Amino acid sequence: MKHMLTSGLAAVILGTLALAPMSQADPTQVSLDTIKTLDTKSVSELLKSADIKVGDVIDDVSVEFTTEGVEGVAVLFGDEESDEGPYHELMLQARFENSDVDTDAVNELNTVSRFLRAYVQDDVVYVEWDAAISSGVSTEYLESMVIRFTIAVREAKSYFED
Repeated sequence: MKHMLTSGLAAVILGTLALAPMSQADPTQVSLDTIKTLDTKSVSELLKSADIKVGDVIDDVSVEFTTEGVEGVAVLFGDEESDEGPYHELMLQARFENSDVDTDAVNELNTVSRFLRAYVQDDVVYVEWDAAISSGVSTEYLESMVIRFTIAVREAKSYFED
């Protein structure tokens, strides 16, 4: 059975999602701090700021979390030459079991998605969002990204379950 993206999911993935958290921001209250590297402590705080339940830290580069009833992990990456940092890339990955997921639906999601990527391995759906921060990003941007990721995870899970 071929899946078609619902207009709601398509709108979320194609743009509404990217604008929602920012449209509520008060531009006079935006800080000017710029972040170019992360560590597990700052990632844990970032996740908590989005009301995400933070779990264990693994090998000083990953933070487990739960959002929308879905388990995930935030993974830090640095230069290929060094495993010890500084870490300037962040991958958010959520996973949920679904033995009936249609690969056409996964491909369709990946086609219309700007930031989110999904794939299936051993009846587990993985949904990922990557961010490079080495040029510098604001705390507000990172917080907005995490919020958008949680919304996208909820929408993707619902889409794949239909």
